[in-house]
Amino acid sequence: MSNAPLGITCGDVGGIGLECFLKAWTTEAHPWTGRLYAQPEHLFAVAETLEGDSKSLALALARTGEVDGLALHPLDDIPREHPTLGAWNPEWKDLSRASLELSIKEALEGTTCGVVTLPITKRIVVNDNERFPGQTELFANRCDTKDFAMMLAGPVLRVVPVTTHIPLSQVSESLKQSEIERLVRLLHRTLVTQFNISEPTLAVCGLNPHAGEGGMLGTEESEVIQPALDLCKDLPGKILGPMAADTLFPLAREMGVDGILAMYHDQGLIPFKTLHFDTGVNTTIGLPVTRTSPDHGVAYGIAGLNKANPESTRAAIQLAWSFRQKQGPLEVHW
Repeated sequence: MSNAPLGITCGDVGGIGLECFLKAWTTEAHPWTGRLYAQPEHLFAVAETLEGDSKSLALALARTGEVDGLALHPLDDIPREHPTLGAWNPEWKDLSRASLELSIKEALEGTTCGVVTLPITKRIVVNDNERFPGQTELFANRCDTKDFAMMLAGPVLRVVPVTTHIPLSQVSESLKQSEIERLVRLLHRTLVTQFNISEPTLAVCGLNPHAGEGGMLGTEESEVIQPALDLCKDLPGKILGPMAADTLFPLAREMGVDGILAMYHDQGLIPFKTLHFDTGVNTTIGLPVTRTSPDHGVAYGIAGLNKANPESTRAAIQLAWSFRQKQGPLEVHW
């Protein structure tokens, strides 16, 4: 078990990320220690909108640099203008990007035990030389990892989508037997090594209604998905599917399902967010370092109004901290 702190990125300075983080850190007694990559000016700006313990934490951290197990790591050579909350601040883009880059570097070096990334806009991971769909792909690139995936984890469901940010019209042609096999194996390995489930039960969604209804409603199940599952019979535990998604999700807990492979983004994320909208965590699996993130965006519309719900951020911190434990039952108190 690592004794290093968690790294926490600043996210998009105009969004709700830092507000959620400060609220989450002061919600209850906890064992967490952290290293926040941010500027004092950002903390002062957010503190003006907060009250109570979270306001006190922001001010104390900005002034002293360390409080309540949390240390501030300002970034040099970054403009420190007073940020505007509730809007995109292009002059602060370099800070958000530098925060991400440093968090990955220090996690790989062992300075931190993992990273919690606060929400960003996609513009932060795009520049003249590189273009990433999101923080997930940036982490994978910097960690030199190709065998990775996005997992949405909550108190009941853990979901990995096979395809993510592509048009629905392209999903069928994008499904490949090799990719489904890779993700089944990666999901299985993650449940064993990260969640300490020795013989997990995996459930795999079909693509079509009723999982194809024996070929009457589509053949992707028999031609692509099932052959991939047949190649994974060596894995300890159970692999269920391909199953009709509208049956699988409501019965997942009753069936003892530990992880679900969905064929496309909304097939997995709609039921997940319906159940875990405030408590869901986005975690990148397959990396050599831990990375979690709250399962929401920057929410400019409520930034600076002290209305943001910190529960997803709290769950992201707690899950990342729990991954420090590699043996014995995993305890995550959602």
